Amino acid sequence: MKQKKQIIIFTDLDGSLLDKKTFKFDIIEDYFKELISSGIIIILNSSKTESELLDFNKQNNLNLSFISENGSSIHGLNKIHQNLPDKVIISRSKNEIQKIYDKNISLDLKNKIVPILELNIDEQKEIFGLPLDKLSLATKRMYSIPVLFKGTDIDRNNF
Repeated sequence: MKQKKQIIIFTDLDGSLLDKKTFKFDIIEDYFKELISSGIIIILNSSKTESELLDFNKQNNLNLSFISENGSSIHGLNKIHQNLPDKVIISRSKNEIQKIYDKNISLDLKNKIVPILELNIDEQKEIFGLPLDKLSLATKRMYSIPVLFKGTDIDRNNF
């Protein structure tokens, strides 16, 4: 008996499914849900946090698997097949990353790097381009530390 092929689509959110400026999903929402209803598996792959992607699922009445923080963790594989795990963590934790950063980055470079989460709320909103209610979800990072780099291209390469 020939096994039916399964279609899986991996997609980003910002600028792909969500409008770049409004972050709205309405233009493609009906088609997107039609794909899911037809049995196509869609896996979100984003720099967004787990909290943001869970919120996206909730806000849009979806239950999609997703990859968060640029590949740091994979969620809901068991939705695709029961023998797969619910969660796979590929990255180091934010604390481990911070320890490596503290130990290995020179003071000169550290003076050119500003952790975005240490900026005031208005600056964070401008950088992330998110309203306040969504900003709190974006700051719940477990595997990444977004930074504002104020050095030269040479400094960036050294970093």
